[in-house]
Amino acid sequence: MRPYRLYIEDFMCYDDAYVDFNQFSAALVVGKSENITDESNGVGKTTLFRAIEYVLFNHSDVVLEHIVRDDQDKCSVTLDFIDGVQEYRV
Repeated sequence: MRPYRLYIEDFMCYDDAYVDFNQFSAALVVGKSENITDESNGVGKTTLFRAIEYVLFNHSDVVLEHIVRDDQDKCSVTLDFIDGVQEYRV
């Protein structure tokens, strides 16, 4: 299985995010705050992996009340992946 695309809406700290895994062969996830450039804690790095965990297993190590972004009614995570030559969406 190879991840292809990840779409995130109102999941934890993300309002709207898109990752195209075809744009790179390897990646280092580095985060920084918009206002504080030398601080990287709590900016959403781990949330990307939790979103993938949530969409694949319908579970994440997060309290359910914290999964949906504040002041929103629902969230959505979509992952497209390729297995062999077949593309799947969950």
